[in-house]
Amino acid sequence: MSPEASHKGRSQVERTTNKFKNFRATVRRYDERAYVLYGTVTVAEIRLLLRP
Repeated sequence: MSPEASHKGRSQVERTTNKFKNFRATVRRYDERAYVLYGTVTVAEIRLLLRP
């Protein structure tokens, strides 16, 4: 893998992580059940996809 492709992938992951940090519920969740955390992340992802 070339350094440019590696940087592009790493940059995309970092940008997505920073977008999720804007959703306080996904950053500060300490759920006992995995399905609750999964649902919270799914809702945040849907909101990011629907954002204009």
